[in-house]
Amino acid sequence: MGRQIGYARVSTDDLHGKAQKAALHAVPCDLVFFEQESGANRDRLELARALKELREGDTLVVARLERLGRSLIHLLQIMENLEGRGIAFKSLAEGFDMRTDEGQLMMQQLGSFAEFERKRITARINSGIAAAKKRGVVFGNPRLKAGDKDVIKKIVLARDETHVTQLIDNMDTFIPTVLNLRPRTPWPKVAEAVSRATGVIWTVERLTRSVRRLVGEGMVDRKVLGKAPRPGRRRSEELALLVQGLALTNPGVSLRGIGRRLEAMKIKTPAGKPTWSAASVAHLIKKLPGAPTA
Repeated sequence: MGRQIGYARVSTDDLHGKAQKAALHAVPCDLVFFEQESGANRDRLELARALKELREGDTLVVARLERLGRSLIHLLQIMENLEGRGIAFKSLAEGFDMRTDEGQLMMQQLGSFAEFERKRITARINSGIAAAKKRGVVFGNPRLKAGDKDVIKKIVLARDETHVTQLIDNMDTFIPTVLNLRPRTPWPKVAEAVSRATGVIWTVERLTRSVRRLVGEGMVDRKVLGKAPRPGRRRSEELALLVQGLALTNPGVSLRGIGRRLEAMKIKTPAGKPTWSAASVAHLIKKLPGAPTA
């Protein structure tokens, strides 16, 4: 049984949210994330943190459905993302539990309503554009077309904000793989692993740019950006552990004896040579506790 993670939100004119907190603590929830934000606000930091905290087998709990999503479409997106990650969702007021048959039925109904809402939005937009064109409205920002620097700056900032929001919304699809491999694994290998895990091709440039941005936003620990050890250094460390194992399992064995065992195993020295001298073995294990000295 996984953890139960609570999320509560109050609007800007409601400073307490005591009822929500009490309901979530009564579940009981292992953790509760609380924030004071409008439901229409995309930049809900505590929601992003709650979604990041959740792991497979956990359950996200809210007091009421409308506390979670900005809209019906957004709510369904969150629920589908949770289901895809093996995370359950529960809303206390509606008695909704995604793990039950009734919960699955409600998700299907929400999906139908969300699709209907998408079509309504598209129809309203198209209708509005058509009506505006009939009135002689020319679309496009004249100042943008004229190269106004202030307008261009605002557009760039808006796009950047949208990009960051999308990164935070989707970070759980790739960041766990990054955290599991970095910094001990080079970025090209990490990009390959992320591509396999997500089913989407991630280039090294796209992955490192995304991770650096999330680090800058304080959503990911900066240690993932540390330098990966050089391949030669990693091999020396692996050989040192192997040598230590041979020494500890064969008390009293000499350095040359360890070297002969390595040669029999066809393991080459860090320099790539097939023959091990006592000095080569000593160089690897001189700092390891319990290693032989002769």
